[in-house]
Amino acid sequence: IKDGVGISKCNASVIGLLRESLLSIGRKELSRIDESERASSKLSNQLALMLMNMGNYEEALPLFRDGVASNRDKYGDQHPHTLIRISNLGSQLKRMGKKEEA
Repeated sequence: IKDGVGISKCNASVIGLLRESLLSIGRKELSRIDESERASSKLSNQLALMLMNMGNYEEALPLFRDGVASNRDKYGDQHPHTLIRISNLGSQLKRMGKKEEA
């Protein structure tokens, strides 16, 4: 650690590196899931949430949209998994300033 760099800045840097590493691993593992199950997987949802929380809205949006569509097909509109995905998509759209679409 360079002189003058505080622990807070060091922690922020390490956390950023860990997030990027997790995203890389998550993307790789998601690509290994069968395409018919990929969009409804927990990994897809967690990856989208992580991207959203990191401000990568454009990359997260298709994961949220695909997850909603897949869960609707798989479980129906009223299933808790589908409702969670709809809520996550709405949060994402709101953060992007697309309140009408949310």
